[in-house]
Amino acid sequence: MKEFKQVGEIQSLGNQELILAKSNLKQGYFYKIKKRAQSQQSQTHYVLIIDGSKSSKQHFHDIKKALKWGLKFITTHPKHRLSLIVFEGKKEMKWLLKEVQAEELRQQFADIEDVIHHVLSHYRYASLINVLESVMRQLDFSIATQFIVFSSQTFQLMEYEMDLKSSRFLKVATLLNQHSVRLDILSFNEWIPLNFKKWLEELNQMGQIHYCLKKSDSMFYLKRIMKNQRLTILLESGEIFLCRKGERIYTTEPLALEVMDDEVIVAFKQPLQISDSILGREASSLQDVVKEFYNQFAIYLLRSKSISQASELLAIHQGEILSKSIKEGCTDSEVLESMRCLANYQSLKKESSLSVLNLLECVMTDEASSLLWNRHQPYENVTPKIQAEEEDLAFLPSSVDFFEVVDWIFSNTKLNVSLKVKVEGFVEELTTGLKVEAYQFKTYTILLDGILRVEEIYCVLSPALKKRCKELKLIKKVLYTFNQEICVINLKKLPITHHLIYERYTPLEVSQMIYEVERLKCWQGVLKEMLLRRKRQLFTTQRLQEDARCLIKRRYHITASGLYVPRGKKESPRLETEYYLARVVEWKAMEFKKEAEKRLAYEYLMNRASTEETSLEVILMDELKRVSERRKNLQEQVNLIRLSVSLQKVDFFKWDEQKVLPKTQMDSVFKINTILRGNMMVSTKQLLSLKVCENAYTVLVRCPVSSSGQEC
Repeated sequence: MKEFKQVGEIQSLGNQELILAKSNLKQGYFYKIKKRAQSQQSQTHYVLIIDGSKSSKQHFHDIKKALKWGLKFITTHPKHRLSLIVFEGKKEMKWLLKEVQAEELRQQFADIEDVIHHVLSHYRYASLINVLESVMRQLDFSIATQFIVFSSQTFQLMEYEMDLKSSRFLKVATLLNQHSVRLDILSFNEWIPLNFKKWLEELNQMGQIHYCLKKSDSMFYLKRIMKNQRLTILLESGEIFLCRKGERIYTTEPLALEVMDDEVIVAFKQPLQISDSILGREASSLQDVVKEFYNQFAIYLLRSKSISQASELLAIHQGEILSKSIKEGCTDSEVLESMRCLANYQSLKKESSLSVLNLLECVMTDEASSLLWNRHQPYENVTPKIQAEEEDLAFLPSSVDFFEVVDWIFSNTKLNVSLKVKVEGFVEELTTGLKVEAYQFKTYTILLDGILRVEEIYCVLSPALKKRCKELKLIKKVLYTFNQEICVINLKKLPITHHLIYERYTPLEVSQMIYEVERLKCWQGVLKEMLLRRKRQLFTTQRLQEDARCLIKRRYHITASGLYVPRGKKESPRLETEYYLARVVEWKAMEFKKEAEKRLAYEYLMNRASTEETSLEVILMDELKRVSERRKNLQEQVNLIRLSVSLQKVDFFKWDEQKVLPKTQMDSVFKINTILRGNMMVSTKQLLSLKVCENAYTVLVRCPVSSSGQEC
């Protein structure tokens, strides 16, 4: 093996007890390879190989930007060399550049760009093995060599090719190792065959696959690869784990080990035994490094087919990308998907795990935080204007700028989210001018068909939540009013939803939640019916004595709690009406036995009433409160998952059957079918004894002509 000049230092990060399983505790000592300034005299030959298949055309802009940076990097390092290859069909490849140095690159990129643009349009697929064999025969490996492959479709045929030509791959891998050539693949395709991944990581020991799932990823990984250099350390003995490489090593005798700059090494049981000196401990926090270790160690377990151990590890440490989706008995494709998700953790964690829906959930569930509605913020009404029938009373909101948001409301079918606002004010009797304090609830739709309708929200935040928003630079400004610190949160910087919302659950768990909502709905109906019957039995003609205040409230249609309830409501007449298209995604429990569940609820309640001393009315009220709260929380969670899955267009349930059925929904005013194309997609899934379905269609929704203004 060729020796490489050491260009890094070994930095101690500290030690911590690691929980690898419930009964497996090990002391871990963490070290990091610290990068030194790269020498202008070092030499590396970078061989950039571009997949010229037709599917790569959509990534041409990203590839071009990355190549521009790569060429510029070479021009600033005169000793480096660059080769540029495009492989087109099963056997064809083109050398656009071959072992050129900095001074030869300055005037050539325009011509190279035209050639690349031409070849990224004709071929359906290309074969990497042919290119690797040809390049290995033609290159001079007198200096350190690095292969970097940009690819999209190459690996769709890779499993087939490896079965027939495994000896060719072994030969190429042997040559790569003999010449100490690193092969890095920047893949625009999320799926790579498991046997190819194993071949790359086991036979070509320095090889790695980088998944370019976002536009900036190809540039990010190319920079990391070309700026980093290899170094050799001599491991005397012990057990270690390489986090970036995802490799576990045992040795009882000295072993020369090649690692990359910024590699994190974990030594188990005892400190690292190496021949090189170790610098003093770094002052930075160890928690992020330990968290990354657990995720990378899970990759290692998955690759070793230790599915049970990986699942236990993730369950203990609540893996951010996977949680309950990895189970014993999963197929190779599921293992591969798990590995892809975990391997991509490094790039995914750069994104904020906070989204608009996450933020609303945090604020609404945090006792020390509150969400406010600014009555002066721009808002367009999208629901029919409702007014009271009575003409002698009018509700007047108070003159304050902010009202409290008491709840957030999900549509059970559409992709809408509304805020329920408590508007405080007065009810005025128009004939006398007398006023009585009261409040009303108003709803404001902030998410309409998955589109955000407000750019900012107003919150009183707890210290922890405020710190998190500051770190993400979400706080636009701070307002001080009535001894409150109101933070203005900029929602434009956040995505609507995030994959972590639904990845916490398996399809089976969500199905159980849907069935539980249906069960609680039955119980709620039984409880309300029994309470209504009970009130009728207790009704007497004797009026309860009321004080003067109660009589006044009754006169002004105000409840005991202060809620103004108009005598009747009607839709305001409007001459102008417009429609908008709304997506409907409805999840249902199929074959649910409602009548049996209602009988069960009735028998349970009557049996409890006969055995307890508490009155039936108190029992019913307590049960109704408990069931209603439980149903509301579950329904919110199901709707949050449904909304996130629909907006991100994820096939969450992996439906067993899908079919198109006719669907009719008549408009009450214009008497037309508002269902687009008059049909809906019905999808079904059987999970153990549970069967769920999804009804998906697009509907025309009638609404008033958009007009700015507030309803408060």
